[in-house]
Amino acid sequence: MAAKRNAQRGVANTGIATILAVSQVAGSAHFAAAAEGLEATVTVSTGLEHVDRTNVAPTNRSEGLRSLSNLEFGLRSETRNQLLSFRADTDLIYNFTNPDGVEFDENSANLNYRIENRATLLRFDASYTDTDIDNIGGTDLDFDETITSDDATGDGNRERFVLRTRLSLGRDGPISAELDHSYRVTNFSGTTDPDLQDTTAQNINATLSFQLSPVLAISPFATWREIDEDGLGAIDQTNQSYGLRASYAISETTQLTGEVVFDENETRGVAVRETDGLGYALGLTHERPNGQISLSFSERTTINGTRREVELGRSFQSKRGDVTLGFGLSRTDGFDTQPFANIRGRYEIDQLSLITVSLSQSAVTDDEINETVQTRLNVDYTRELNQISSINAGLRMASEDNLSGPDESSLQLSLGYRRELGSEWGLVSNYEFQSSRQDGRADRDTKTLFIGLERSFAFRP
Repeated sequence: MAAKRNAQRGVANTGIATILAVSQVAGSAHFAAAAEGLEATVTVSTGLEHVDRTNVAPTNRSEGLRSLSNLEFGLRSETRNQLLSFRADTDLIYNFTNPDGVEFDENSANLNYRIENRATLLRFDASYTDTDIDNIGGTDLDFDETITSDDATGDGNRERFVLRTRLSLGRDGPISAELDHSYRVTNFSGTTDPDLQDTTAQNINATLSFQLSPVLAISPFATWREIDEDGLGAIDQTNQSYGLRASYAISETTQLTGEVVFDENETRGVAVRETDGLGYALGLTHERPNGQISLSFSERTTINGTRREVELGRSFQSKRGDVTLGFGLSRTDGFDTQPFANIRGRYEIDQLSLITVSLSQSAVTDDEINETVQTRLNVDYTRELNQISSINAGLRMASEDNLSGPDESSLQLSLGYRRELGSEWGLVSNYEFQSSRQDGRADRDTKTLFIGLERSFAFRP
């Protein structure tokens, strides 16, 4: 597709810019002593795992009792001005219930690089994952890739490559610039599921900021987003925005922000749809002794019409933690008004226990051009039982309330225990329950119990 060729050219241009930026930053940075060196880490875990699935490929080779070993290798080099890290891991699986030899599963690799000085920052992140479809079908939180009930065979693979680059210039001056670029390729193989489509997605955000006075700043900006799908029923999307942001400090504790933006949206599927329009946003924040109060209103043009949102926020800070609350209403032309909430919190119950909570809700247009309300909830709890043992629990929930179609949701519950066995070995156990629900389809559940040993050590090569 022409869109894919444009995306490849965009990556090439970004790569050239990245190389030039690296040269500029490296020339001006002052590196720490080379004696800090390179550190390598190796983590090995092995144990037994039992997997029980309901309405998810009842004869799948990943179900039943199996031996699971995980190998992870990492490299890290850090100085005062730069950081380089690499991590790769894989699972080795042998299924006793449905023997089919030793298999490699959940292969992944991550590369991260950052270099900075007072004025400039360059960050580069790349990741690769290769996952069996039976590990994402019905439980993965990427709803556009949920496996349909008719084709949930558990066969096939998903490969995903993600590249992110961020460049910041003039961070210590009155004029600064920031460029963010992300590129993601998702490919499926060995499956005939029509909902699993190869996808190329790309985002570019550029901002130029001017601090005109101690109380006034303006920032012209531009964003570009493209999604290119392959396969039957594919829908390509292009979104562009151009605008101007401004912030004005009314007083030492009160700030006013504003934004004017022009949006252009295009979708290409069975038919071509185009929308464009002028939008705006206003925000007011007021500092309090223990936090902040905020109020915001926005109006933007989407492919489904004009969307208006209003949100009231309050944040609190204390010695044991902090919490940020936001509640609002969202309405898109032709659809009902939808309430939403955004909550983030971290609280130390005592010296041995910590709980973190994150709730995010937003009105979005999904990859199938449906108006939806997305909800993401993450809750994590950890507690040290004594000097050598600890427990942890987690909750992950994601849902999509489709305002013109079937709703779907995913739930993940986990409970883990770890006990140190000497200086390098540890006993680990974990129970996990995953469930996927969609209107008009039987629920798909997966229960996993694991117990094993883990060893982690570091050395300087």
